[in-house]
Amino acid sequence: MSKLNLTIFWIIVAALSAIIEINTLTFFSIWFSVAAIISLIFNLLDFGITAQIVVFIASSLALILSSEFLLKKKLKIIGYNYKTNIDMIIGKIGVVTKDVKDISYRGEVLVEGRYWTAISEDGSVIEKGKKVVVTGVEGVKLIVKEAK
Repeated sequence: MSKLNLTIFWIIVAALSAIIEINTLTFFSIWFSVAAIISLIFNLLDFGITAQIVVFIASSLALILSSEFLLKKKLKIIGYNYKTNIDMIIGKIGVVTKDVKDISYRGEVLVEGRYWTAISEDGSVIEKGKKVVVTGVEGVKLIVKEAK
């Protein structure tokens, strides 16, 4: 592959990664863009394609891992409770689609457009059609109580 083709390739990778980041706002794809720019610099300095690919992979991994570590550390310092996507469902209101009972009988609830297996917080029966509040998560099932 010629130097010009590799230059164009790294520019396209950087641009596409940046576009993905702008559209998703995950603070993840941006690091591929940065890694592509670093690889572009290696291309302009006449390093071979193998070196450029190794630099791209290594810098992507290093940037992703360090940003994840630093971001979590910074959020912890300022007192922010870092939540995963599943934790964000706690406190949400849902509707029972299959009777919810105790742990021996798992019901089903619809929360934010998704169906979840659910158990009752106190072991009581919550009938189909009732509104519930998510109080916790245990593995892949929600712990719910009837909404008042």
